[in-house]
Order: sequence, then C-alpha cells, then structure tokens
Amino acid sequence: MSIRTCVARAFCVVLTTGVASAPAPAPARENDPHPGLEKRDSVTTGIPRPAPATKGKGFLLDRLSKGHVRTWCAIDEVVAASNASGQPRSPTLRRLWEWARTSTHVLHVEMISPFQQPAGTAGVFRVERVDPAGQSHVAVIRLCPRNIRYAVVGRGPNSVESFVRFEGLTEMERYAEVLAHELAHAEYFLESPERLAQLAAAQGAIGALLSGSGRAIEPVHQELGRRLQEPLAVLAAAEAHAESVEAVVLRELAGDRAPSLAVENP
Repeated sequence: MSIRTCVARAFCVVLTTGVASAPAPAPARENDPHPGLEKRDSVTTGIPRPAPATKGKGFLLDRLSKGHVRTWCAIDEVVAASNASGQPRSPTLRRLWEWARTSTHVLHVEMISPFQQPAGTAGVFRVERVDPAGQSHVAVIRLCPRNIRYAVVGRGPNSVESFVRFEGLTEMERYAEVLAHELAHAEYFLESPERLAQLAAAQGAIGALLSGSGRAIEPVHQELGRRLQEPLAVLAAAEAHAESVEAVVLRELAGDRAPSLAVENP
C-alpha cells in the first residue's frame, strides 16, 4: 500500500476524530428512510471557519428525524440510569453528558448512514465553526446506528489498553459507549484553545501535504512520512484520550449489572 493511500485513510479518520469500531462489514444496503442525511459532508476539508461568538445551547437535535429523536431519548435513559444505591450507572458518561448539556458551546447531534463513511465508522466528532473568543464553538457529533448495531464484538486495535468494544452491552448501551468516545473528543478540544489550535494546524498540514504529494518517487514519500509524524501525533494523542474514556464507560455500564444480579438471585 502506498504512503499516499495510508495517509488518505488516516486523513478521513483524523479529520473526523472518530472511532472506527465495526470489524465486520455493514449488512447489504437497505432503503434508507432518511436518505438526505448521508449527503452531508462527513469530513472536515480544511481549518474550520471563524464565527462570531453566539450564545451556546449545548446539545441541538434539530438535525435528527423523529425516529432518531426516539433513539436519542433511549440513549438519554441509559445516561440517566441509576444503580440500586441511587448512583449513576456510569458516572463518567453522566459527567460528560452534563458537561455537554450545559456547555456554552453548540453540539449538533446527527445520526447518519454508513455508506459515505470510512468503513466501520461508528461515530464522528467534527468542529464546524470556531469562535475567536473561545466561548461558543460549533461542533457536531455523528453516530452511525447501523454500524453500531451490527458491529461484531471482538478485540480490535486501540491506542490505550486492551478492551473489547461493546462486550456485554445492550444495543442502546452501545450507542452510549460511542457517544462517550465522541464527547471525550468534544471536551478535549472545545475546552482547550491550545488543543483546538493544534487540531486546526494538523488538519491544515495534512491537507497541504496530501494535495501536493501527487505520484512522487519513494524518497519524496519518505520525506512526506517524516513531515506527517507531528500532525498525526497530535491526532493520535486525542484518540488515545477518547479511547481511555470509552474503556472506563464500558466497564461502568457492563460491570454495574453484577450487583443487580446478586440482589435478584441471592
């Protein structure tokens, strides 16, 4: 595989800062009841455009269909669920949810078709507009229901630790795990001007290098790889953080069942 192909694949992943988690292909294409959703651009093609500061609203659901709003409400129930002692089943997920819900930043929520996404993509975080004052950035979290629903539970590559994505979770808890990953990205970047600037710089560097690489000979490819190390490292650090949060949420959701079973079967 050429370095350009490798970098192009990384470009899709790093610019969306998402998690690719379905090791098996999605099922054969069905009629999509909301075909317009898949026509939206799914990757950032450059540095987000500056926008004047506006009043933040936390989660915005206006891009969801009625059916997807019902799915979102079911995810909300997972977030709000408490254990037998009255504590959140997943304190980590609850904290991220409350941060986003009350944030001064705007977080649009979308649920998308898998057919115009990188293979296996379960979720995407993307910055749409940057507030120069740093108070009210606009971003989007995209969940891919079909890929989440049909993902095969199994060990896959991750940056932090060995965990089995989705192991022991119900369908709605799977959505919550992916949401936790994307919320971790959102908080990581939107609450840090330095990291957001690094993200924009990395996007710009990768885009410029890709557009100028052409069909260069091997020594130039080696130089391209060297120059990509720093921007890709920035994005790898963000992915490692999100995966570490995701692993904690998975353990909290799956592990909370044990006490309940003990009560029901003394």
